[in-house]
Amino acid sequence: MVSLRPAKCYSKVTGPAYTRKSVKVHRRNYVGGIPGSKIRMFDIGNLNGSFDRKFDLITTQNGQIRHNALESVRTTINRFLGGEIGKLNYKIKIRVYPHHILRENKQYTGAGADRIQQGMRKSFGKTIGLAARVKSNQPIITIESDQQFEKQVRDALRKAKSRLPVTSRVEMSTQKKVKVTAKVKISEEEEPVPVAEPTAEEGKEEKTESKDETGTKDETGTKDKTNTKEEKTESKDEKSKDSKDKK
Repeated sequence: MVSLRPAKCYSKVTGPAYTRKSVKVHRRNYVGGIPGSKIRMFDIGNLNGSFDRKFDLITTQNGQIRHNALESVRTTINRFLGGEIGKLNYKIKIRVYPHHILRENKQYTGAGADRIQQGMRKSFGKTIGLAARVKSNQPIITIESDQQFEKQVRDALRKAKSRLPVTSRVEMSTQKKVKVTAKVKISEEEEPVPVAEPTAEEGKEEKTESKDETGTKDETGTKDKTNTKEEKTESKDEKSKDSKDKK
């Protein structure tokens, strides 16, 4: 397996950008297959947070940055800031995208390789990766954080600069910090109507009324019982008289 060639082989801008893959006219579809980008995420950190400082990593020359270098920069910054200040105190954004397709005429390397293969001069080559073409004074990466974490952010960008094939510098700017308030859902249920508690005098009156009602109920109950007993005795007397008359 051939190792990855150094960045100096692809950092210079030569010729127009090679980005087009013909779909309608297949004869002009010279790209055998576009390789996938190695950049996993372009935005990372506290995406909903608001911060008062913005740090930009800006290039100072024209050049090409491969996708593996951009991914290395992103992981370096994210690991350092995540361990130093926490993932809720920063936001990272990659400002460039690798559109340019890199081509290479692969050859054997090592002792005696020139006897096996000498290769074709100025060949078209096969696709091996992607790269982003940048111009001078163009921002590559932006980090948003607070003023108290300025030292940690600058240290992270200093470590990231060594992983790029082009020279760069760091610029800081201030911005307004917007307060993010959480939306509170208000329930639409009706509040219960408060019921007034009875006073001491009203409670006494209610008790006396309940006693009177129970007394009247008892009286009516006893009267009904006596009436039923009298009716039963009268019916027995009438039956006895009827039996005597028959005899």
